[in-house]
Amino acid sequence: MAGGSALLVTPAAGLLNAAVKEIVGRPRPGHELVPFTTRTYDSAFPSGHADSAIVIYGLLFYFITVFVSQPALRLLGQAACLWVILFTGMQRVYVGVHWPSDVLGGYYLGGLIIAALIGIHRRLSPAAVTDRPVPRY
Repeated sequence: MAGGSALLVTPAAGLLNAAVKEIVGRPRPGHELVPFTTRTYDSAFPSGHADSAIVIYGLLFYFITVFVSQPALRLLGQAACLWVILFTGMQRVYVGVHWPSDVLGGYYLGGLIIAALIGIHRRLSPAAVTDRPVPRY
């Protein structure tokens, strides 16, 4: 699941995001409130960029945690993943195409998706999760 299968999840997460956008139908911030150069006309909630960032980099964060045994390298990888997730959401609000709650909704939806995927991974390959030696500090 770590390699190709994880990449197959992204289009499925995009379809789920599009379905939720269609159900909620929340408009994006108006030009009178936030000036922007690019106008998109689909619904705003939840943010697809935030959703995708959580799914892709959240899974990468998990796999780094499970499979990278070197503490410094693991911490560097985890920090990079968190940086991308955090600043993707901030950028969507900054450019005026989402409200902060749209980004939080995208994070939540993506979090539900990766929670399910992590549960599946732990069920299908428990040895990968439990065989790693516990680091001593």
